[in-house]
Amino acid sequence: ADDGLRVFENNEFKKINLITKDSVKFISKIISCNNNLWLIGRLGGSMELVNKKTLQTTAISPRLTVTQLYKDAQDNIWIATKDKGILYLDAADIAQNKLQLSAVPAALQFLSNSEINDITGDKEGNIYFATVGKGLIKMLPDKRIEIISTKNGLSSLHVRTAFADKEGNLWIGTNMGIDKLSINKLN
Repeated sequence: ADDGLRVFENNEFKKINLITKDSVKFISKIISCNNNLWLIGRLGGSMELVNKKTLQTTAISPRLTVTQLYKDAQDNIWIATKDKGILYLDAADIAQNKLQLSAVPAALQFLSNSEINDITGDKEGNIYFATVGKGLIKMLPDKRIEIISTKNGLSSLHVRTAFADKEGNLWIGTNMGIDKLSINKLN
């Protein structure tokens, strides 16, 4: 909808008024935070929280261009942005309906002003961050990182997307094509 978000309920659409009245209303991602809340990421607007029962909204961040939201196995939410790098919502805060941005692990601080296009995870608990100019960043469960770049055979440092399949492969979309890596060989 060009005027916000709508929810289909009782055979009709109900309008949810988003708080920020920016000219950019494009919703880039919606993710369920817990049983009561949705988090909405927007291109060029604030992130907003929607109570699923009351449909009331709350703005929770400054202007961001959110490209992806990802919930990890521990229910933490990772936020990819176009110009602020990676942001993070802690699962313990989410469980208490307190959604405040937390500091990302120190190993990821070098991405603080980077453009992050995508976030995905694998069954081993690794999280992958698709970046513009820095390749694919792999964060291990212990918060150490590995950089997958053209030095490792990646076709380009401009990574648009990544997807881990059930067979243990990581599919990486770059501006030069699609690369396939075996996750097991990366470990």
